[in-house]
Amino acid sequence: MAYCTEADVKVEFKNISWDTPGGIAATTITEWCVQESAVIDTLLSTVYVVPITGPNSLNTLKKIAIMMVSSRVKKTLQVKEINPANQDQVIDEYKQALELLKAIVDGQLLGDAILIIVSLESLKVFVNSETHECVFDKDKVQW
Repeated sequence: MAYCTEADVKVEFKNISWDTPGGIAATTITEWCVQESAVIDTLLSTVYVVPITGPNSLNTLKKIAIMMVSSRVKKTLQVKEINPANQDQVIDEYKQALELLKAIVDGQLLGDAILIIVSLESLKVFVNSETHECVFDKDKVQW
């Protein structure tokens, strides 16, 4: 599931000729949307059930995905122009997007996303035999 679409990204750019020799193909933008959404899911999968489905969280991730894809579009157009004067003017939105994702993983929670919960019950080992019964509890010093 892509968090943004080609149309979402194209709104960010004015006066660009898409699908022309000097522009970028729509299929390329769509593929980048899928790729960057996969990056987002990979980073968030340690904390959240992915893909994220909460409407507020989806809007947040849509913004981040658009930033990531827009950065790729800008860099690609920059290379096609080969104008060294413009190269310093491009804001690295990709870096900003990754910083936002890191902040989300580090604890700035997405309000309506489903957190992954690890049960402590799965960390216990139970042993039962005829001669004795042992219960090993990870949280207690028993030996």
